[in-house]
Amino acid sequence: IAWGTKSPNAGNSEEVVSRAKRGGMIIVESPMEDVGHAFPDSEKAKVTAWLYETVVPASRP
Repeated sequence: IAWGTKSPNAGNSEEVVSRAKRGGMIIVESPMEDVGHAFPDSEKAKVTAWLYETVVPASRP
């Protein structure tokens, strides 16, 4: 879960992370400092890496 620390939804994102962890889910979190609701280019490499390392292998039979 990625969120901007200046986003009006930051508190909701932090709550989602907290509840997911309490529920035993594996969470990758990425609070983006000094970012609002926009998704900066600097995060795109992190998301791409996560997709190839986590999602793609899990989708294979």
